[in-house]
Amino acid sequence: MSVDLLQSGLSAFQAGDMARALQCFETLVEREPGNSAARVWLGQVQCAVGRVLEGRTQIRQGLVTRLQGTQVR
Repeated sequence: MSVDLLQSGLSAFQAGDMARALQCFETLVEREPGNSAARVWLGQVQCAVGRVLEGRTQIRQGLVTRLQGTQVR
């Protein structure tokens, strides 16, 4: 399921459908808070829609999670 949400979010992002991408990544982060890739992509989308502070926070959290080796997959 998480792979499907990640792929759907990426496809939506690439197609320019930021609302759908945001929905996919937000859902994925809710379900898997330790998923660093989901957090980084959520942050990218948030930045793209003008939610820069939130986006930077998500990107930072995703990178810290990845560096700490606590990524849940």
